[in-house]
Amino acid sequence: MGKYGDYTYGIYIFSFPIQQILIATKSTNNPFLLFFYTMIIVVPIAFVSWHFFEKKILAFKDREMF
Repeated sequence: MGKYGDYTYGIYIFSFPIQQILIATKSTNNPFLLFFYTMIIVVPIAFVSWHFFEKKILAFKDREMF
């Protein structure tokens, strides 16, 4: 799975706000459906976050600043 990217941080960061939005809009009361809906929404967001932001920012990690 690591060769496609590391989406775990994006899932970690974005899952709680998405869950709160789903709960606030009364999309579901069932925790299993909440998990399912959250994953459907969050995984593509984590994919975009990894490929367009995190991966590029991590490229600066090993560079010397001065």
